[in-house]
Amino acid sequence: MKKYLRLISFSLIMVMTLSVVSCGKKEEEVKGKYTSSEVMEKVVVAITDLPEMTTVKSGDDNAKDIFTYLSGIDYDKVSDFEYRYAKEGGAEEIAVVRMKGTSDMKTVKEDLEKRLADRKNNFEIYNEEEVPKFDGATVVVKDNYALLIIGNQAQNGKYEFDKLFK
Repeated sequence: MKKYLRLISFSLIMVMTLSVVSCGKKEEEVKGKYTSSEVMEKVVVAITDLPEMTTVKSGDDNAKDIFTYLSGIDYDKVSDFEYRYAKEGGAEEIAVVRMKGTSDMKTVKEDLEKRLADRKNNFEIYNEEEVPKFDGATVVVKDNYALLIIGNQAQNGKYEFDKLFK
């Protein structure tokens, strides 16, 4: 009988412990209602002067390596992304990143802002004709999505991005 009471007591303690631990704060996974490609399609429709672009998506063979140009965040935290850049060496770039959660969005935004600043600095040195494309360039974060746009009509793309999250 004593063993039986100990077993019941131990079981109750374990159940209570597990219930307390499982109630601890966990990051809520936020998948979002759009893939990065769906967001990209909405954004690029609003930008009518884009040159021919190269596209890299999260499912591509080289995606993980290419993503490091955008952010140093752990790639396992990325749900998906799409990145487009001008084929002929122009300044135009668009990146949409959808993270699995929201806790690292500040870091992703900072990384994209650094990318924007670095690209502008490079063009100021090597191709000044492209520098005006940075005037309206933007980095925007909404929920678990981040957007980088470099180009003459960047604000048009930002407007479409914002509309998705109203």
